[in-house]
Amino acid sequence: MKLFVRDKEFYKTLVAFALPIALQQLITVGVNMADNIMLGQLGEAPMSGATLANNFITIFQIMCMGLGMGASVLVSRFFGMIYPWELLQVLFGSGPDSGFISC
Repeated sequence: MKLFVRDKEFYKTLVAFALPIALQQLITVGVNMADNIMLGQLGEAPMSGATLANNFITIFQIMCMGLGMGASVLVSRFFGMIYPWELLQVLFGSGPDSGFISC
């Protein structure tokens, strides 16, 4: 079993996908840390409130990433099988409050 792929184009594509995601997470963590540093000068209560809010933001981001990953699996499956109706149902749902786009 090969551990590494020897194709350089694969690693270029991998970095092209991974770098924006990593930078987005780095910016989010940096903003949250800046909030904590600025509010740390005001006292313990404002700082604990910002830390609690940062925890909810992190949970929300993880949930959004999970929804996006689930949608990408279903969309790629139905797109590869050439089922446009099922693809539209996954994206937009069959009702006004269903589907990944309505989230």
